[in-house]
Amino acid sequence: MEKLFAMIVVLFVIVAFVVANIWNNARKEREQKVRRIIEERERQERARQERERLEREKEERLKEEAMSRMREQKVREEERIKNKYAKAKIFFQGIWVTQQQLSYLVNFSEISGMRGDKLRDFLSNLGKSNPLFADFTQEARQKEKEKAKRYSYSQTKQNQGYRTGTASGSQPQSSSVNSFYQMFGLTPETLTTESLKSAYRELVKKYHPDKNKTPDAAEKFQRVQRCYKYLKGELHRKTA
Repeated sequence: MEKLFAMIVVLFVIVAFVVANIWNNARKEREQKVRRIIEERERQERARQERERLEREKEERLKEEAMSRMREQKVREEERIKNKYAKAKIFFQGIWVTQQQLSYLVNFSEISGMRGDKLRDFLSNLGKSNPLFADFTQEARQKEKEKAKRYSYSQTKQNQGYRTGTASGSQPQSSSVNSFYQMFGLTPETLTTESLKSAYRELVKKYHPDKNKTPDAAEKFQRVQRCYKYLKGELHRKTA
């Protein structure tokens, strides 16, 4: 009987130990599972906070870039207005000068008595040493080129048989000039680049030997060419 009781006690202790061990393992698994869930939530929360931080940094960077562009645009606009004001033309003693040029010219007392072409020549010489007045030097060079071109045109007309008179530059006879204008249906007042080209195109269509088969078409076409060259020169002198 005692042996049976002892065996029951031993068996009870073994069962209790096994049950306690199983319970302890289950508790540890539950704790590990809860810990993993908590760690996963903490990781997700850190990831969310990191995303929010990156988004805030991105927004701040975009705002800063937008502000920087606005500041740059404002600076460019102020610079443009400043340059526009500096380049604004002012009529000064017969010529047009910019605000910058006028501010520089106040240093020269001798220009007070200069007007028109005399002052322009002074500024042209000044432009050789000061880039601020380089446009006057370029303007003087352009006038010299135009003068040489007009002289060359006058020589060409002489070689083609126009009545240009002597080397002093006298014009063709008025009757010849009137016939030039009459052929093109123009007057000195209506002579423009557009009207001259339009009239020339119409005369080419009318007298070109490929389109006009009359015997005197070639001669008339050559006269159209000569008149066109003369009127072109007149237009150049008119607009110079």
